[in-house]
Amino acid sequence: MDEKVGFNDVLVTPQRSSVGSRSDVDLIRKFTFKHSGRSFNGIPVIASNMECTGTFAIAEELSKYKLFTCISKYSMVADWVDFAQLHPESIQFTAVTSGVRTGDVVKLKAITESVPGINCICLDVANGYTNIFREFVCRTRKVYPHFTIMAGNVATPGACWC
Repeated sequence: MDEKVGFNDVLVTPQRSSVGSRSDVDLIRKFTFKHSGRSFNGIPVIASNMECTGTFAIAEELSKYKLFTCISKYSMVADWVDFAQLHPESIQFTAVTSGVRTGDVVKLKAITESVPGINCICLDVANGYTNIFREFVCRTRKVYPHFTIMAGNVATPGACWC
């Protein structure tokens, strides 16, 4: 497929605004999550859990601006403990990422038990529409009922789980 996309294909049409300056814009929003009941008060931008962006250094910096980071699933338990001790104020702006394999689940448990204050989990799979993943999300919800769980990758509301 050799389809070309031009500027008009991706243009977000500008609208009139009463804002006098971009410094007058406040991007901070409060979100209350349905299943955990927890709230997030910040800017709804998340640094991905990829190895190059889901780092503790990124989380430390972004949390200063009330931005969120999903830490890479390749981080070690000791790294989490060190980060939490050095930057306890940043923990509320980070999520621990887990895959669905047994080793991932064991590590998730170790991190959540070792670092009080973590309250968000990112479940990372390439396809969030499989029945196996749906069952995994439901099991995770039962184990961590008070955590906010981000599960994906999904792109439509059709991937409702529990």
